[in-house]
Amino acid sequence: MKRQAPTLLVVLTSLVLSAVALPFAAGCGSDAPEERAFHVCQKGARVVAAGVETTYVQCEGNWMHRTQATFCGSVLPRSEACIGSGGFDTCTTDADCMDGANGHCSSLAFGSGCECQYGCTSDADCGAGMVCLCSEPVGACVKASCTTDADCGEGRLCATYAASCGVDVEFACQAPEDDCQSALDCGSGETCGADASGHRACVPQCVF
Repeated sequence: MKRQAPTLLVVLTSLVLSAVALPFAAGCGSDAPEERAFHVCQKGARVVAAGVETTYVQCEGNWMHRTQATFCGSVLPRSEACIGSGGFDTCTTDADCMDGANGHCSSLAFGSGCECQYGCTSDADCGAGMVCLCSEPVGACVKASCTTDADCGEGRLCATYAASCGVDVEFACQAPEDDCQSALDCGSGETCGADASGHRACVPQCVF
């Protein structure tokens, strides 16, 4: 007996059922970890500090990464005096700060007084595990577990995260386990810091 060819309806039904079954088959029994995209630097712009364009790139969301080692500018010594309001002054002008290189007389937090601080113009001025973050009036040494983006692997950046209650910053490579890149990724009263495992996570911001 001659076999009847399948109708168009039967063929279409078979194709639809096969397409629906494929995603379930692919996911069934899969133990592959979920891949998270690294935070991309949006609207990046080179940081200019103390009149010098640096290799630091400021990204949307108030975070930055470091493309390569750089030299920072300096506007020291300054002629103006530092005036504190808290009565805890240990200096008045940059000329009072001569115990180390790049000394400057700067205001303490919340204007409570003035003290000598010592900065940097390159990584060589900082200790091990630190980089020179270009700023005003001169660079400052900050903790870093990477020195440039090249230390972090393809697609990852040597980027900042909040440290010391969100007042200071540190540098570390981006990682798939990171939950945030800046405070904009977190809720009210939180900032993007490091969790117990060292990955970026939203942590409570200190209230002073």
